[in-house]
Amino acid sequence: MGVSYRPPWRQQVYCADARAARLGHGEKGHRGPTIPPTTDTPPGKAASAVVTAEDRLLVLAPHPDDETLATGTLLQRAVTAGASVRVAFVTSGDNNPWAQRAVERRWHIGERERLRFGRLREGEALAALGELGVPPALATFLRFPDQGLTELLLRSPEAILAALVGLLAEVRPTLVAYPSLADLHPDHSALGVLLRVALRWAPAGVLPRQLGFLVHHPALHRLPGAAVSLPRTASEAAAARRAVAAHRSQHVWRRGWMTAFLEGPERFFPPAFVPPGAPLSAQRNAQGEIRVTIRSHPRWRAWGRRTLVVVRENPGGGLAPFELSLRGVSARATIALPPRPGSGETFPAGDLTAAGACFVKLERRFGFFDEGGWIELPPGPTGVDSSAGEEGT
Repeated sequence: MGVSYRPPWRQQVYCADARAARLGHGEKGHRGPTIPPTTDTPPGKAASAVVTAEDRLLVLAPHPDDETLATGTLLQRAVTAGASVRVAFVTSGDNNPWAQRAVERRWHIGERERLRFGRLREGEALAALGELGVPPALATFLRFPDQGLTELLLRSPEAILAALVGLLAEVRPTLVAYPSLADLHPDHSALGVLLRVALRWAPAGVLPRQLGFLVHHPALHRLPGAAVSLPRTASEAAAARRAVAAHRSQHVWRRGWMTAFLEGPERFFPPAFVPPGAPLSAQRNAQGEIRVTIRSHPRWRAWGRRTLVVVRENPGGGLAPFELSLRGVSARATIALPPRPGSGETFPAGDLTAAGACFVKLERRFGFFDEGGWIELPPGPTGVDSSAGEEGT
């Protein structure tokens, strides 16, 4: 089938311009999968049960502004309910050169300039949190590399996993909101994988309820399968608009895109959510074999060779990433991992039977975004056709 092993990950440079920002949110000409109307949980029931005074809420924001776009209503509800709140910004959003050039009216962006822009965005995040009722002291900035979380996941995840496990141990959340593995932004989906692993490595008794949020998806407000839906009250919507306004550096091309998030309810998805039309489905049998079915969609602006990326959780601790080139493989094909003996395909040593969770992703750029997010296969046999959008825990 032309499947061959390649060393883990390669450096990728992402450039966020106005066109790229629109690609994940229904830009004209973007032909995504047909999405049926949403069938959310009744809003009243979901809203009343999501957060209480006894909760300790932890929000993991990949970048400044995600706290507002994805969890602005949830944060306001938590503050109103009297819950404990912590917001952790995993990156400072400093690697956004085109926005920075427009804001600062300079062409050269070096390390010093990026650091300055990161501090500016941190200040905007604190101002936005203030509009949502969250004091600055409840924010934490981890300052991992912006546009680099997938590389960290696949090349050197130790530091970020230690930070996430430490945060879980400190906060001991009863409710955690974090990026869905299905998000099409590589930073977001990678953080979702890292958080899922960190939860398994967290101290005993840290078993929070989980809310996955999507920020980058072309049919976000129409996706079925949301576990929680929070319609905004008039006062909550007004506070959210002020919070969006606080992120002034992001208004150059994206203000209309940002305010569009306020048009519908704030929605959260189950941990194992996979949207309809996802390019991968996967199953794992009792022998540990993983069968991945590829249903890659034609994309006229896609670039780069298709690669199947797998992250294996080792039973003794640590993660083992590897990549399989799909050169010569049909856009609709099924691949067995590890490859069957005699197939002529190579595969890194390792026992999938003894492995913990595995995460699988089709790596192919579509402009700035991914064609699809990650699929999680928990330990033990699974029989879920992930491409059908099944929910799990």
